[in-house]
Amino acid sequence: RQIVWETAMRSLGALSGLVILTACGGVSTSAVNVSREALRLESAAHLLTESAMAPNVPGSALPQSGSVAYHGFATVTLGTAPQTVARRGDADVVVEVGAVALRGAVVNVTGTDAYGTLGIYLGTLGIEQGIIDRAALDTLAQAELRGTLSGNGDLINFDQPLDGAVTGDFGEFLSLASDDLAVLNGVIVGSQVLIFTKD
Repeated sequence: RQIVWETAMRSLGALSGLVILTACGGVSTSAVNVSREALRLESAAHLLTESAMAPNVPGSALPQSGSVAYHGFATVTLGTAPQTVARRGDADVVVEVGAVALRGAVVNVTGTDAYGTLGIYLGTLGIEQGIIDRAALDTLAQAELRGTLSGNGDLINFDQPLDGAVTGDFGEFLSLASDDLAVLNGVIVGSQVLIFTKD
């Protein structure tokens, strides 16, 4: 888990650097709103730090019924270091507490291609078939990430498992991560995904 967190921090740092360069005229943005992207990256970095420091929470501390909506961000890093490309999106997840199920999506994805160009990626990544294990000492979560992104001349297909947990004193954070494989322009590449959200 720590490796994935560190990769996500590097991804956010790489994207932040590109936004700064773009503001100085260094990179083509392909219609990315630079000021808005900088604010989103700042919010993402803050939430990521909060999530990383949140304590584990037992399932007994969660509500017994109803649903909880979580909102946050996702980072996606493709390839093998040092030749990696980073992307970031907005994440929304709903947990049906009574049914111990979760579902959601990653949308509004921006990121870089292999040439360092910052651009918009069309498509939605579904967070599917999610479950919450509230019988464990820690409240664990599992799901599947599926979908396709296209942008900057790239086509990326995802179909990989996600593992994570509900954390925080009152279960206010939900994080999901994956260190698996994706298909980039027909080629199988390493794929590290981190989804970090707050209710």
